[in-house]
Amino acid sequence: MGRMKKDSNKRVRWILTEAARVASKTDPRMKQLYERVASRSNENKAIVRVANKLAVIIWHMLTKRQPYHQMKDELYQSKLKKIHAIAS
Repeated sequence: MGRMKKDSNKRVRWILTEAARVASKTDPRMKQLYERVASRSNENKAIVRVANKLAVIIWHMLTKRQPYHQMKDELYQSKLKKIHAIAS
């Protein structure tokens, strides 16, 4: 897995790292990755590793046009209802 380059878009890096902070607490797969990397390194490196993983997942979702397979269906459905309520 690659690293986050310093010359890339700062906002995209920031968004990915913030998303990684949330994902490392809520998504079981990302939490496991975070804990494994943090145990042998520091928290910042673990967050960057999760952010890289998220970037790869997002890329695959966009190129293959498939949803994220690890999502919880009931949480997804409740979020869709909220989006539809706001749009109405």
